[in-house]
Amino acid sequence: MSINIFGKTNAESSQRVISRGVTLSLAVNTFLRRDGKNAAAENINMDNHTLINVSDPAHAQDAATQNYVHRAVSKSGDTMTGDLNMAGRSVHGLPVHYPTLYSGHEAPSWTQVNSLVNEATSSHKKFVDDQDAVAKHYADH
Repeated sequence: MSINIFGKTNAESSQRVISRGVTLSLAVNTFLRRDGKNAAAENINMDNHTLINVSDPAHAQDAATQNYVHRAVSKSGDTMTGDLNMAGRSVHGLPVHYPTLYSGHEAPSWTQVNSLVNEATSSHKKFVDDQDAVAKHYADH
């Protein structure tokens, strides 16, 4: 392949040498392009280096920065704005009693639910027969 005085070759564009014997074709097919027009064929080993200036994710499969994740999900005192789909899973480790359970903002444990149901059902009035349920005397006493 000859090179003219202006640095141009007579080879096809894909065969042009761009640096130290690397052809344009090899560079396009081997190295990741900055314009995103090719994809990695294998895992990318960062060799303990970091990615910097990563933007917040726009799509479900985009990488997320640590800052974005910490803003999106807080481990303490966070408030959900949508439904939580447990997909048939259980919540474990709930305390047996919350002092503010009756405010309707905390999830009770199964033990506490059973206790409340048992208390409510054991303290109701027991009727002897159907006419007792409608008798004024029985309802007043």
